[in-house]
Amino acid sequence: MAMSDKQILETLAEVVTAETGMAASQILPEKSFTNDLDIDSIATMTIVAEADAKFNIITPDEETASISTVADFIALIKPRQAISERLGVLLANDYSLESPDLVRAEASFEKATGITDAAELNLMFAKVFVEFECEVSPEAQSKLKKIGDLINLIAANQK
Repeated sequence: MAMSDKQILETLAEVVTAETGMAASQILPEKSFTNDLDIDSIATMTIVAEADAKFNIITPDEETASISTVADFIALIKPRQAISERLGVLLANDYSLESPDLVRAEASFEKATGITDAAELNLMFAKVFVEFECEVSPEAQSKLKKIGDLINLIAANQK
């Protein structure tokens, strides 16, 4: 089940606390990472990487720059985490994986699903795009290398 904003905030607060040592109670949606929490860009990059691992997503570099507040990051995480979870279940069912948790954002499609054939991979993409009600150009599809790329493409193209 997709995480609520509160659950995402709690998990994100754990990540920020581990990186900075500040109390989790200080990590509030309205807080700015730089102005209120005094977190520099290097620590922010580490927080994003750790959060990506926790939520099984990959935050695109161009979107990392747009994260100003904790709420901004929650808004970026929430749809991707929900897609990641749903995609994991879909692929686990279709490819007889032991667990949806095996579908990791950083994994290649071959590693996650065992698919090595391009035609079979295209069929998998077609099914996923129908399931998530999104339209994706063949050019965009051809650039997909990892599960996280697929999650981001779905997030950007859902109807």
